[in-house]
Amino acid sequence: MIHGIILTDNTFSNMDITCHRGSGAHKIATHLRNHGYNIETVDYCLSWTQEELELLLDKLISKDTLFLGIGSNLFLDRSHFDNNIRWFKNKYPKIAVILGGNQTLSRSTPGVDYYVEGYAENAILHLLEYLRGNINKNSIHWSANDEGKNLIDALSNYGQVDTKDLSIQYLPSDFLQPEQTLGLETARGCIFKCKFCTYPLIGKSKLDYIRDSATIVRELQQNYDQWGITNYLINEDTFNDSIEKLELLEKAITSLPFKINFTAYARLDLIVAKPHSIELLRNMGMKGVHFGIETFSKDAGKLVGKGFSGQRLKDGLLWWKEQTPDISTGCSLIVGLPGDTSDYHAENEWFSDSGVDYWFWQPLYITKSQQFVYSSEFSKDYNKYGLEIMSDSEVSAEVRNLWKLEYKFTKNSHPFSYRPYLNENFRSKVNYWKDIKSGQNYFTALKLSCELNQSVKNQRVSPWTMFDYVSLGYKIEEIRTWGKHIPAPPVHEIKIQADNRINEYKRKKIAYDYLEFYSHKQQSIRRTIPIVLQ
Repeated sequence: MIHGIILTDNTFSNMDITCHRGSGAHKIATHLRNHGYNIETVDYCLSWTQEELELLLDKLISKDTLFLGIGSNLFLDRSHFDNNIRWFKNKYPKIAVILGGNQTLSRSTPGVDYYVEGYAENAILHLLEYLRGNINKNSIHWSANDEGKNLIDALSNYGQVDTKDLSIQYLPSDFLQPEQTLGLETARGCIFKCKFCTYPLIGKSKLDYIRDSATIVRELQQNYDQWGITNYLINEDTFNDSIEKLELLEKAITSLPFKINFTAYARLDLIVAKPHSIELLRNMGMKGVHFGIETFSKDAGKLVGKGFSGQRLKDGLLWWKEQTPDISTGCSLIVGLPGDTSDYHAENEWFSDSGVDYWFWQPLYITKSQQFVYSSEFSKDYNKYGLEIMSDSEVSAEVRNLWKLEYKFTKNSHPFSYRPYLNENFRSKVNYWKDIKSGQNYFTALKLSCELNQSVKNQRVSPWTMFDYVSLGYKIEEIRTWGKHIPAPPVHEIKIQADNRINEYKRKKIAYDYLEFYSHKQQSIRRTIPIVLQ
C-alpha cells in the first residue's frame, strides 16, 4: 500500500519552538507521488517517542514498503532520534533507510543504508527502481566520495530537475491548519559565490533555475482553497537576485484574490541599487527579511564577495528601515573573517540604535571537506586566506576552558550553553582554525560571538521566529512588539501551544485511516512509474 515514509523536522536545536513543516521532505514526497508511489511524510519527527512511532509505522508498513526516508536539512543530530532509528532498523531490517538533504555525510544518524546529497528528485527515482529490483546496483551513479556509505551526489550524478514547477501538494493526512506557515520554493541556487558558502548551484546566471510563476499561483491558490493558508517562508538563497524575477512574481501573486505574508533571504545591496524592488516586495506580501551582512569591514567584505561594506552598508540598512518600518528585518554577522579589524562591540551598539529588529553573531566555520560533498572556499583553501588548522593539543586546551565556562554557566543558571559545541559529533565535522596574523582562532571567535549575542539591546523577535509564532495563531502586529528588553514573548504559553499542536498532529496521524484513503486513490487513478535512466 505505502511505498515510502519520510521523517522530517524543522528545528535546529531543542530550544526551538516551531510548528513549521520540513518542506524539502514534502517536495520529495510530491515528486514521488507524481511518479506513482504512495508516500507518507511524518512531521515533527524529533517529538515522536519510540512507542508513538511504533503505533504509526505498524499501520503504514506493509510488504510494499521500500524505504524509510530521513529529511535532514535543518535538524542537528539528536541522541533520542538516533535511538528511534536504531529501534526501527532492528524491527524492520529489510526496509532501506535513506538519509537525504545537504551535508548528509556529516550526520551521525545510525542505520542509514543510502545517502542522497542535494536536490534528490531524479536520484531518488533511480534508487527506488533499484530497491524494487528493476535495475542492478551498478546502474546507480554512486559518488566517488562515498567512503563505502552508498552515497549519491544527486546534482553531480543526476543533474538538476526541471525547476519550472516546484509545487508541493499536501495530503489530508498532513493535517494542515489555516495559520500554518509553509515553505514555498520560487527558484534554486544563488547568483553569488560567497567564500563561506557550502551550498551547490552558486554563481548561477540571474534567470537560471527559476520557477514558472503560473505554478506558484496555482500552489498558493490550492493551499488557500484546501487549507486557508496564507503564510510562507520563501525557500530561496537570494529572493531578490533579479528585478525581472520580482516583477514577474509581483504580477502573479497580486493577481490572487487574497494576500499572502512571507519572509525571505535577500541582498541589501541589490535593493539599494533597485529601490523599486521595495514596492514589489511589499506588494507581494513581504513581512520579514533576512540580510547576510557578515561584516562591516571593507577588506573582509571584499574578500567574501559582499557588494557593500563599512559606512555604505550601515547607511543602506538605515535607509532600508526608514523605507520599511512594517517589515521585520534580521541580519547575520560572522566573527573571525580574515582581514576583519572591526570593533565588534561598537557594531553591536550600532545595531541597538539602528532600528534593525534582530541580529546575531556566529564564528567562521571551516568544515572537514571529507564529510561534506560541497565545501566552502574557506574550507577547501584556508591557507590561501592566512588560516591554519589548530593542533590537537591547542584544541584540547581550548575545549577544557570551554567546559570550565560551561560548568560556571550551569552553576549560575546562565541562559547560554557551550555544550552543543563540545560534543564529539560536532567536533568531528569542524576544522578548528587559527589566524596567524590576527591571533584569533575559532574558539576566541565562538566566545566573542556568544558574548555579543548575550549583550544585545533593543532586539525584537527574528523574522523566522515571527513566523513560528504566526503558525500558532499569534498576529504579526502583536509579535513585532515582543523583544529582549521590551515586552517579552510569552515563551511558556507559546511552548504549551506548540506542544499541544504537535501532540494533536501525532494523535491524528496515528488514528488516520490510511487503508481507506489509498484504496480510494488506487481506484481513481492508474498507477504508472515512468523512468528515464541516465
